[in-house]
Amino acid sequence: LNHLTRKINLFSHSTDLNNELPNLIRQSLHYPVVALWSMDGYELRLCSMIGGENAPSESLMKLGPEQAVLTGQPAQLSGHLDSRNGQNNNGNQPQQESVLAVPIVHNQTVTGVLSIHSRKSSAFHESDRVLLETIAMQYEAALQRIQLFESVEQEKMRMDAVLQAAADAILLVGVGNTIQLVNLAGERLFTDVDTRIGSPLPSGQGYDELIDFLETAHLETTPTQGEIDWPDQRTFSVHATPIQNGGLVVVLHDVTQFKDLERIKNEFIATASHDLKNPISAVMGY
Repeated sequence: LNHLTRKINLFSHSTDLNNELPNLIRQSLHYPVVALWSMDGYELRLCSMIGGENAPSESLMKLGPEQAVLTGQPAQLSGHLDSRNGQNNNGNQPQQESVLAVPIVHNQTVTGVLSIHSRKSSAFHESDRVLLETIAMQYEAALQRIQLFESVEQEKMRMDAVLQAAADAILLVGVGNTIQLVNLAGERLFTDVDTRIGSPLPSGQGYDELIDFLETAHLETTPTQGEIDWPDQRTFSVHATPIQNGGLVVVLHDVTQFKDLERIKNEFIATASHDLKNPISAVMGY
């Protein structure tokens, strides 16, 4: 049982654990048939099984697990299970069967069943029930740990997808202006220098204006905004938000186009004002 528990705790994905659990139990405890069932809404569904060559039909296999779901307690059946299920077996004498099923419980709700089966009558005893209940509890504890890990992993994947799809450059800058995270748009801004994770922003390479801005932002407790000129003559709006570990989340948005539009607008107004000055003066004089 200790060996089996150690193996169960090595899994990091629920699908792998569900697929391999019956095989691990059979290898360790040598039961003829081991099955893992899960609740799909209110329906009991066979999740995985080992020893199918020795197993009865799925309808017969379900007898013990369904009883365990209904009562929330271990169910042990033995004898002519065909007769218990109301089947006539085509007039033939039904075979002897044994089944032991224990519920898998989470927050007082049955979420699945672990069952063992045999074609012999009275094949399982009280010691088997204790073993199976212990394994079911170990499985449930491992499953909760794995699901927590998977939820964190999925959240990280979603966050990575959002970061990589963002059009703006996003950087996580630590103390000393070391780069701790940078998205794809951010990597494109530093194509002329080597910006590795854990390395500081390069000084003397045209990015000193950004470094000065970050050093000022590190001293603030509230978000800081500003504009900086990039070495390639572009203009960026910079927004730096402090985080708990002393770092900054930095977002750089390219505003070069808006700056160009503002320059064109100002030039147009200046030209129009100059060109209209003489006609307007003549009209006013008249």
